Amino acid sequence: MNKAAVFHRALSPYVYTYDQETVHIRLMSANGDVDRVELIHGDPYEWDAEKEEDRDWNFDPNKEKFWKTETAEMTFAGSDATHDFWFIAIRPKKKRVRYGFRVHANGESAVYTERGWYDEVPLDHPGYYFAVPYMNAVDVFDAPAWVKDTVWYQIFPDRFANGDLTNDRADTSTWGAEAPAFDNHFGGDFQGVIDHIDYLKALGITGIYFCPVFVAPSNHKYDTLDYLRLDPSFGTEETFREMIRLLHQNGIRILLDAVFNHVSVDHPAFQDVIAHGKESQYANWFMIDSFPVQ
Repeated sequence: MNKAAVFHRALSPYVYTYDQETVHIRLMSANGDVDRVELIHGDPYEWDAEKEEDRDWNFDPNKEKFWKTETAEMTFAGSDATHDFWFIAIRPKKKRVRYGFRVHANGESAVYTERGWYDEVPLDHPGYYFAVPYMNAVDVFDAPAWVKDTVWYQIFPDRFANGDLTNDRADTSTWGAEAPAFDNHFGGDFQGVIDHIDYLKALGITGIYFCPVFVAPSNHKYDTLDYLRLDPSFGTEETFREMIRLLHQNGIRILLDAVFNHVSVDHPAFQDVIAHGKESQYANWFMIDSFPVQ
């Protein structure tokens, strides 16, 4: 068994609260190395003991008591080039759980916990184990129900279809005349999407994920200049509203990519930092290595 390749952390994406009742747990192992995995889990405050007063969380080697656990088979969830992944969903009754893994490989088994490896399941204290301390409702991502059944199609607006030549930039290339590059533009716009709604419906999609549509100098628009204005090369606000109306009318929902953790070097706030350095009111908006900013 390649124990060095077995990995879990009590953090997402290895464990997370999926909904108000369910915890998802994942384990990683070397590709093709592990035969099966069992989850060992239990409420950290539930014990078996001869005396009722001994059923507490405090460790005392002189008292005959054992942490109560359950065992459940994990599911092989898939592989990449180097690792296999194991998965299980559990529903802790009291919204808290401690857990570890019994890993089986090549005729041997071992128990993997937050404190390392053991030959047998340690039951003298749950502190050995990984933990979800409490499934707080505020920590659960509550995605709209419709998202799970949506068939998404991503649109990079400049590269989809040029429906309105009048809003093309001066440096717009003729559609298909040259290979796409990071610094050229082909004039794709909102009207181009409107013109191809029948095509999108025929694909069977029910949602469009748009790359950024706000004012930016690039073709991809991830270098935002103004989050409150649509890029004019994509069309007017009226055309944008009409596109949304028609897509909704045809059963297609919209998701916009809005990137708030970086902006264009030409953004007014960053230009103010360049001009005023540490004295800029926007200096703490950015991760600045040193001043002056070059």
